[in-house]
Amino acid sequence: MMKGSVNVSHRYKMEEIKFSAIVVTFNEERRLCECLGSLKFCDQILVIDLGSSDSSVNIAMELGAQVLHIKRMPIVEQIHAKVINHARNDWVILLDPDEVLSVGIKSIIEAHISNTPALGLIKIPSQFYFRGKRLSSTIWGGENQTKPVVLNRFRSNFPGLVHCGPTLLDGFSSVTLKWDENSYIKHFWIDSYKQLFEKHWRYIIKEGEARYLKGERYSFASLLNSMKVALTHNIITCNGYRSITGIFLSFFYAWYVLMSLLSLKKYQNNRP
Repeated sequence: MMKGSVNVSHRYKMEEIKFSAIVVTFNEERRLCECLGSLKFCDQILVIDLGSSDSSVNIAMELGAQVLHIKRMPIVEQIHAKVINHARNDWVILLDPDEVLSVGIKSIIEAHISNTPALGLIKIPSQFYFRGKRLSSTIWGGENQTKPVVLNRFRSNFPGLVHCGPTLLDGFSSVTLKWDENSYIKHFWIDSYKQLFEKHWRYIIKEGEARYLKGERYSFASLLNSMKVALTHNIITCNGYRSITGIFLSFFYAWYVLMSLLSLKKYQNNRP
């Protein structure tokens, strides 16, 4: 496998590296134009629309994207697993419609692909924005958040579980880019409190199955400990105490952990 990987790398060095981008949309007209604009270096932009009633589809088509219509699914990880084979290139970029790639990132990605024979996955730092303002505290603030964005679809696997992105097949490696002005994602994460709770409630419903399949088991002691760790980590370690927003998001995350573990308990009890 390693020998074959080296040969593939030589081909990438000699030829132009072509990318396919996949963006999943559902009424995303507010952010979609900027998102797709940051992907204009891609040979193929594939927009997966889940039944938008706004102008998302028109925006995508005007910007030259290929639009694929599918039924709405609760989590994007399931959609990626379903549509990855529609990409016509080996290298694929998975971007959310509220995310924007930095301008100089193409050459950085290409350099890693060309110089790393067994590369299968590239993780990129994210800068989160909450209600239009850049976050500097909690787990969503600063430069610590990274996301698997660039992947070789023949070297990756898609579990289809919430908050469980693509994983590598045996024999391949990943790289995490260092944060700078040319290599990060601007993530317009949440625009309103309503959106915050609606989005995460969809995740909670699927958390039980995902956690169980990853080997986690519910207990009352683990629930109490996990909530305590989540709250103290956000408020103290990640400086959430420094602002009202930080304190709110710290308690929100602890609530999310609580609900996720209760979802695990429900899934665990319903197993045959």
